[in-house]
Amino acid sequence: MAKDKCVICTIGTSIANGCELQSEYFKTGHPWEEDTSVFEQQISIRVAQLKNNVHKISAEINSLERLGLTKNSKVVLLATDNAASKACANELKIVIVQLFNLAKQNVEIKRINGLQVHDVKLLKEKGFRELITSVLTYLTDDDINYQYDLVLNPTGGYKGVIPFLIVLGMLYGKRSVYIFEHAEQLINLPPLPFTFDIDIYNRVVPALKRIDEQTAISEQEYYSCIIDYTEHEKPLFSSFIEPIDNNMVTISALAEVLLSIENRNAVPIVSQSVIDGLQDDMTHPGLALKRLIKNSVNPLWRKQHSEKWYTTDLIVIKQNATAERLAGFIKDNAFHVAYAFRTHEAYERDLPKYNENSAKNMNYTQWVMVENIGQAQSNHHADLLKERDQLLIDKIQLSKQVQILEDKVGANDLVKLEDRIQIDELQQTVIELEQQLLNVKIMLGSQEIESQQIQPQLKQQKSTLKGLWSKFLYMFQIK
Repeated sequence: MAKDKCVICTIGTSIANGCELQSEYFKTGHPWEEDTSVFEQQISIRVAQLKNNVHKISAEINSLERLGLTKNSKVVLLATDNAASKACANELKIVIVQLFNLAKQNVEIKRINGLQVHDVKLLKEKGFRELITSVLTYLTDDDINYQYDLVLNPTGGYKGVIPFLIVLGMLYGKRSVYIFEHAEQLINLPPLPFTFDIDIYNRVVPALKRIDEQTAISEQEYYSCIIDYTEHEKPLFSSFIEPIDNNMVTISALAEVLLSIENRNAVPIVSQSVIDGLQDDMTHPGLALKRLIKNSVNPLWRKQHSEKWYTTDLIVIKQNATAERLAGFIKDNAFHVAYAFRTHEAYERDLPKYNENSAKNMNYTQWVMVENIGQAQSNHHADLLKERDQLLIDKIQLSKQVQILEDKVGANDLVKLEDRIQIDELQQTVIELEQQLLNVKIMLGSQEIESQQIQPQLKQQKSTLKGLWSKFLYMFQIK
């Protein structure tokens, strides 16, 4: 049985075309709070004149009319932050309720603070982020996704929002639609069959957050902030930025969406029992579980690595082909890590004992991990990852021995030559281990590049986001 649709619609002012006050409201100085009753009356008169030709009422109505809405469908109107958009949204709601026989509560007007075209700084720093956050509230709402077929419709309004909504649609597997004003055919933009490489994103996060703090930085500084960056990877990371004046770069639509999904500065929320069990655990399973916890704050990564078990109502998170598991629940849009399992036998034996109610009765706190736990990589690097983890463990243990010996030397007035020599030898071993770690990271990166090069046939199936934007923007600039 087909679900009713929930359509998230950006809106413009085409419903007011030809109205006397339209040109006045295009000017600056008309905030959302302004009384727009006269303008709305003019729009209402225009709409009444087009009752026998509803496709010409507005771009939004033209697209909605072709989506096959039912009386139980839901429409969300994303309005820009000004009086004109408020007036148009109010009149659009009236038309939608009447035309599609929807209940008033099923047509929602959502004001997007900062989304306007007169202040570019405000638009970038607040408007786009507010837009993404607002759309995410629907994309991540389990009740809405269970009840409705969610569709993104960026037909109306400012064309600069189109890339953001289409990226969100692709990342969350939702259909996007578009129609040119007064056109007859709806353009469907289906979700693409690709997965997002969270490992690549984790490496670029420090560079993106640097731009986020400064608004724009030099291209050279951007690439220098990427973890373990090598020159041949430049095409891989170029889709996260877009150029501006004087060799400076800023965050691209893709990066803005990803940062907003990640909630920028999110810290894992973990039960005290899990923290107590893992705090000083630097074994292979301990490192793997800490990496799972660190990545669990990202909803996109969670979606790719979570599963539902019939024995529990908890969300189970795992890295493919490994034994370690996390189990938890979502509260206030944040994943709470309740339980951690080191072995396959442990989670099969113990997971059925737990449920969401028992998990919610535990104590939780934010866990900031300061130690180096390594970056997660693709599953086919399992042997190299084990080697990397062992090097990390050896380095940590040797560093502790160095600290103990240095403390001993510092407390002893008569420094023994043997201790000094032993310290120097251990420090040299640490340096050698760090070099081995670097070599392993380079090997990991090389294998990623090789795996991409030996599968050229995937290029036709998985076009890069950057190339996709060029096609989208070329299409939309025709209007």
